Amino acid sequence: KLKVKIGNKCRVLGYLVCKSAGEIKAGDYTVIQDVVSIRCLDSITIGSFTGIAEGTLITDNNTHPVNIEEWIKHRIRVAPGGPGYPGLGNGWELSESAPVIIGDGVWIGGNCTILKGVTIGDGAIVARASVVTRDVEPFTIVAGNPAKKVKELSRPSESISQIAERIMREKSV
Repeated sequence: KLKVKIGNKCRVLGYLVCKSAGEIKAGDYTVIQDVVSIRCLDSITIGSFTGIAEGTLITDNNTHPVNIEEWIKHRIRVAPGGPGYPGLGNGWELSESAPVIIGDGVWIGGNCTILKGVTIGDGAIVARASVVTRDVEPFTIVAGNPAKKVKELSRPSESISQIAERIMREKSV
């Protein structure tokens, strides 16, 4: 089973980490810029025609346990001279996780954070330095920490894939 699946005509300059049970998928014509960090324990899906700007973090997990006893055990394991963890060795498997889904035609500005369990709808825009902790409706702009809806965008009469097919057919790029 492939752990990372990248669509056609994509540019990936970021850093992707995918644990053994995880899967990262990116659709066609997607760009993942410099210093983007995608950290996957279970599932992160990025649609087609999506752009993720520099410095953004996308994670489907907490990266550490939140129970105090488990947290202390974790700190002991990863301390200098501690026993560590096998494999990729950071203990993410002890943390809570939930899939992240980023739709088609999404624009994520620089230095954003997208947290576990979030779905970002088609055509949405996440403003620079936003922290997304909840789902984002399609064709909306969110901003801030935590990210909140600041504007609704007009919805096209065609789907994103229909728009893309028309543009390619007409060669109007």
